[in-house]
Amino acid sequence: MYTFETTLGGRSFVVETGKMAKQANGAVLVRYGETVVLVTATASAEPREGVDFFPLTVDYEEKMYAVGKIPGGFIKREGRPAESAILNSRLIDRPIRPLFPEGYRNDVQIVATVLSVEQDNAPEIAGMIGASCALSISDIPFLGPIAGVRVGRIDGEFVINPTVEQREKSDLNLTVAGSYDAVMMVEAGANELSEEVVLDAILFGHEEIKRLVKFQQEMMEKCGKEKHQPKLFTVPEELVNAIHEYTYDKFDAAVRDADKIIGELNRADKENILLIVNRIRPDMVAKGEMLDLDDINDILAIKCIGQIPDDEMVVSSTNRGEPVIANTKSQAGIAYQNITRRLCGEDVPFMTFRTKESFFDRFKKIILIKESIILCLRL
Repeated sequence: MYTFETTLGGRSFVVETGKMAKQANGAVLVRYGETVVLVTATASAEPREGVDFFPLTVDYEEKMYAVGKIPGGFIKREGRPAESAILNSRLIDRPIRPLFPEGYRNDVQIVATVLSVEQDNAPEIAGMIGASCALSISDIPFLGPIAGVRVGRIDGEFVINPTVEQREKSDLNLTVAGSYDAVMMVEAGANELSEEVVLDAILFGHEEIKRLVKFQQEMMEKCGKEKHQPKLFTVPEELVNAIHEYTYDKFDAAVRDADKIIGELNRADKENILLIVNRIRPDMVAKGEMLDLDDINDILAIKCIGQIPDDEMVVSSTNRGEPVIANTKSQAGIAYQNITRRLCGEDVPFMTFRTKESFFDRFKKIILIKESIILCLRL
């Protein structure tokens, strides 16, 4: 049996494995204070036939005995899961589902059984972290680990996993889950807080998530199983090519037919339709190969609030994971800023875009200049 211990929100957080549910692919017993949750992860040996989705099931089992109560009266059985149990199942499902290999079709079942509850230590958070632990140390292909925490805010200070008493004073109730590199899920409720405060709370919670992910990585090094190589579902290339050949031109024409789109909007009784022209190429406009803004306004008779140039910096900003609107050197970024200002009621003139000369255009200019110089010398 392996035991791993850390702290979470100032309370003891212990994960045990190797003693219970040994027939599961992975199983852990999570003790968060007096809250105890058993989490198991199992997967089928072969992929399920005839399905076009990943068959993942998450069951969050909570019974009354977990809080020291036994059902009385005529009906002593506990039937279907409560609404809170369904929501907690979804809470666990959302951050782990994207981290399985694409095309994975094996049945996977996560069962989180709540054995004991201490109200100050949320069992759903223990269940979420336990699910990640069970998957990470199992032989099931999983691209985790992940972790989740609850963030509160008391007197302007952020608190990880606030107690019941602290939650009553908190003006923020935020649950955030993610991996070491990214935030996977956010649920939040607050008393009229600014976006900056909520963003700071998410980042604050993510720092704690990083620490918990490292904690799980240490578990994987000591008791993790080797991941098996699954059979992944792939769409035949011939089918992809056939669908692309049949549909591409039709979809492209439907999307790019502005008259058709406007007609559909009018039929849907949409009012105050505004136009944004995307991927303008100034060099093609200058050559008459693309309509300019005046021509578009005359044809469509719709108020245009912006035109966005075809800018290479959009691609480079996307590759860096940065918003292009923050790039002050990007013409597209400036265009987005101007559109935002017009939507806010400002009178912002339209930009005059710089045309980018091709190599051959510059070459022609050089030749013409040289010919002019030679002609002047001869004269």
